[in-house]
Amino acid sequence: MIKSSVIRSGNLLCLALFTWLLSAPFTLSAQDTFKGSLTYSINYIDLPEEVAGMSSVLPKEMKMTFSGEMSRLEQNVLGGSQVVVTNNAEGTGFVLMDMMGQKTAIKLSAEELLKEKQKTNDQKVEYVNEKKTIAGYPCQKALITDAESGTTNVIWYTKALNITKHRDYTELDGFPLEFETNQDGMHMVMKVTKVAEHEVEDALFQIPKGYQVMTMDELQNMTGK
Repeated sequence: MIKSSVIRSGNLLCLALFTWLLSAPFTLSAQDTFKGSLTYSINYIDLPEEVAGMSSVLPKEMKMTFSGEMSRLEQNVLGGSQVVVTNNAEGTGFVLMDMMGQKTAIKLSAEELLKEKQKTNDQKVEYVNEKKTIAGYPCQKALITDAESGTTNVIWYTKALNITKHRDYTELDGFPLEFETNQDGMHMVMKVTKVAEHEVEDALFQIPKGYQVMTMDELQNMTGK
């Protein structure tokens, strides 16, 4: 039985990260898709009061791994790790949490991921005539404004990688190598520091042994959400 204190200790942080991670699956084009990994640095510009005291255990980098229709996001947080795996062909996935000795796998159905996708608001994309190079890839600047909140984020994207259509930026003409997220008082800038093309093991997209499997509803009941 998972101790509820493990989840509650990082309640706000974990749910904020879940929101971003669950929104992060990508639609991959059919041919010559990128296989390998991208490593992002994470810079915290502002944090909500409830999380500010936990800054030392916040993730400093995030890794994304792609192979065919599968994608994996992983980062260390609260002295443990969080992983989100998505099967883009089936529209399903799962979350792995390994914190304080407790290993939990949360299965995500197609209906749950579709529900998250439907939360995406209309966006306005303004392309700016500014360019720079990130991790060796040419990037162009774009401003993306959320129609509902009016929040504008700065995105630097590239067309040189065949990974298309981040779910949060479906109107963007490329793949974001640097971008901001500003949600629930957590303002972060993520920037690619390394791009590596390599073979990817199938085991990275499977639930390892030793994890207790539960649903998202069960997790939310434990966190009081």
